[in-house]
Formats: sequence, C-alpha cells, structure tokens
Amino acid sequence: MVRPTNARPTHTQSRATSTRPPTAAATHRHPRHPRAEPLRPPGRSGRAAPPPPAVAPSPEQPGPPPLPSRPLRLPLPPPAAPPPAAAVALPRSPPAMICTEVIEKLQEQVQDMLCKLEMIFPPGFFTPMLHLIVHLANEALLGGPVQYRWQFCIEREFKYIRYKCGNKNKIEACIAEATLLHEMADATTMYYANDVPTKHNPVARYNSDEPNRDPKLLLFKYPGGKAGASKVENISPEEKDCIMLYVLMNMEEVVDFMSQFHDEMWSGRNGPTPTQWYTLLKEGAPPLNKSFVNWFHEKGADPNVEMTDELRCVSQGFNRRVHTHEKYDVNGYRFHTEFHQKNRPNAKTINTGVYTRGADDLDYYGRLQKVYELTFNNANIELKLFVFKCHWFDPHGGMRSTPSIGLVEVRPTTTYSGSDVYVVAHQTKQVYYLSYPCRNEELMGWEVVFQVSPHGKLPIPSEDDYNNIDPVTYEGIFYQEEEQFGAFK
Repeated sequence: MVRPTNARPTHTQSRATSTRPPTAAATHRHPRHPRAEPLRPPGRSGRAAPPPPAVAPSPEQPGPPPLPSRPLRLPLPPPAAPPPAAAVALPRSPPAMICTEVIEKLQEQVQDMLCKLEMIFPPGFFTPMLHLIVHLANEALLGGPVQYRWQFCIEREFKYIRYKCGNKNKIEACIAEATLLHEMADATTMYYANDVPTKHNPVARYNSDEPNRDPKLLLFKYPGGKAGASKVENISPEEKDCIMLYVLMNMEEVVDFMSQFHDEMWSGRNGPTPTQWYTLLKEGAPPLNKSFVNWFHEKGADPNVEMTDELRCVSQGFNRRVHTHEKYDVNGYRFHTEFHQKNRPNAKTINTGVYTRGADDLDYYGRLQKVYELTFNNANIELKLFVFKCHWFDPHGGMRSTPSIGLVEVRPTTTYSGSDVYVVAHQTKQVYYLSYPCRNEELMGWEVVFQVSPHGKLPIPSEDDYNNIDPVTYEGIFYQEEEQFGAFK
C-alpha cells in the first residue's frame, strides 16, 4: 500500500515498522500524551539500541541520501576577539596613604576612566550618580576626611524629630515645641538625685551605697556597696591588731597621736628607720612593750584626752565578729574573692586582681582573698569600714617593669614576706594578669599586668605639666597620652 506524501503515520504503523518485540520500558507512554512515540532504552552494555531497519522508499517519493561512511568534520569557530584595551587599562585602587599629590593624580585619572567606560558600557549606564565620581577627588582635597562633614548624624536627628510631630496641620510649630521640651528635659534631669533613673542618671551598674550618716573621718567617707550575701566569721586577736594598726596608720586624724607615741617610746638619738618605726608601732619598746593599738585604746578611754566622738569610737576598736563578703563594689570596680572566682560557672571575667600604691612608693600587686566588714560601735555612733585581705606578690623579686613601654610583669608564685596584707577597699584599683603563651624560659612563670578602666569614670591625668602650661604662650608640642601607667597595650 502506497502512503500519501502528506499523510502522517499512525501509532499502529510506527509500531509495525519495528521487528524488535516491544518491552515494558519501550511501550511506556506518558499519561498525558498517549500517542507519544515509544521509548527505546539503551542496551545492557550501555550503548544505544540499534536503529530500526529502513523502509524501502516508494518509487514516487525518493529516499534520503546515503550517510557517509565517516563523520563529517565541521569547521571550527573563529577565535574570540581580544578584549578591548580599555577593559584592562583602568587605574588601580588608590594607595592607603593619600596626600595632595595622590589626589591630584586621581583627579586626572578619573576623566580617562570614565571615557574608557563609555567605550564599554551603553549610554544608559551613565547616570548622574556615576558622573559624581568626577568631583570626589576635588571634594576630598577641599573638605578633608568625610567623617568630619557627612550628614548622617543630622539626618538621624531629623528622623527622630519627625516622629515627635503629632499635629500634621502645624508641622513646624509641633517640631519646634517638641525639640524645646526635649532640650528642657535633658537639661533638668542632670540635676536629679542619683537614685532617680533618667537618661543622664541611669541606674548604676555597680552598687555604691552611701553611708547612712556623713562621717567626719576621711577614711570612712568613701562609698562602697556589697554585691551579695555575707557570712559571719570570728577573727583572731593577732589578726584584729594587725588590721587595727593598718587602719590607724592611714588616718590623718591620728598623726598627732603617733608623734606623741614616738616621743614616749623611742629612745634613740636618730630617728627610726621605716622598718624600726613599723616594729615600734606593732610591738612597742621595752620595758612596757605596749603597741600603738593598745596605747591609743587607753588614750581613747581617758575622758581627759581631747578627742572627737568618732575618733574615740575608732580607738575602742571593732568587733571581732565580722561579716565577710565574696563580692564588693568600689571605685567603679566589682571585686571577687579567689574562692568565689574559682566556683563561678562559665566565668567570662577575672575580678580578683588588686593593685595599690604603698607608703614606700612601691607598687603592690596581688589577688583578693577576703572582704571584711568592720563595725565600730560606741554609744550612739556606728561606723563601718571595708578592708581587703589579699595575697600580695613580692614587690622586689616577684615584679619587673619596663617604663618605656608601660610593661609590668609579676610572678604569681612569689609571696610578700610582711604581715600587713590588709588594705582599705577604696585604696585599691582593679587589674588582671595574663600569662605568656610561649615557652621561653625568660617568660615562663611571669604574667603581664593590665589595668582595668573603672566603669562610668574617665581617667584624670595627675601630672602637673597640664596645670603649668599656658596654651596661649606655650610654643612647644602638645602630646596626648595613649596608655595608662602600668598597663601593657
């Protein structure tokens, strides 16, 4: 039967042309196209299935030309054209240090760069924002660094003021009134009491309880605050005398009594050395062997001796039953004892480092062990004082410093040989220690001292040069401090 030229073969005729029996995979048809041709999967060897035998062409319709015995070699495409010179000749990024000469060169290069970009990109790419590149170099030359003249802070302030506009009918007047009220609130809240939480007087991060009464003794005026629960502990008489001696030696009101004690007890021709003077205050002189603590206690008990009520209260000593604390806040720091620091889970900070300046002009570094709350009671007067008991490192063999770079190193394995290991809380500053990661023999066992900045307080320089320089007549060079003394940065 001769098939017409314009007739399409049916599904039955296409199946009849194949002499291979159909398989399950070959007879699969798409559900949406039931008249689709059957699939012919490749053979098991991975090669494609052989094509069906060709049907003999009809004499009326000539068949296709015979396939060549070898595959045809198609001609290769021509090589790609090299990129234009403008794509690789753009100027490099500016250097890190920019001076006037560099800016002038950038001003000349930016024009050539835009011309080369016009040869690459279409005209729609060049918007007014892209044209502003021409003015950047000249703007930097005239205006300087951008952070001193940008408008981000002003725009943020405008956004904040717009939110205060409640009356959309009178926008300008509403914004002006809201700004005036805002400035008045900022100016008046600075004079509120410290216990009133405001924007300028936020709640203190650390507890700094003021004393219940205003004492007249300078040593008891400094505020501090307990940061946790307390425990009761009975201290030994020897420890009480040692603490009491340190308290009396740091009171300006007791200086006259110490001079009187020196005149009564010291019999040498020359004045005592610092070591002899401390031994005399602690043990006394023969034949009485009366310490300064006991001698001052007798003076306070004598009503004929002229003395203020608070000083007389201090002369009678404090109770041996003292309260101990694990945490204490003073001078913008929060101190932790070593016992509390070791028992803190997942501790992120180290708050045990203590630093103080001794009377012998030596720097003492150590770690806090205990916090004692001393209570002085006499009649209707009650005074409280917080004292730190510390493990001090040896200031001679256990410390070395390099003042030229502000480096201070301590050896924690050393111990101060003296018995005066106590210090008043407000006389201390907080530090922390970091060991060297290397295994150098000269650095092993040494730790670097870092000073901690107090929270909410700015360091005030104590050098007299700031007060002796007249900025109007001074022709020298002003220097700015970049580090604190005793801190390694």
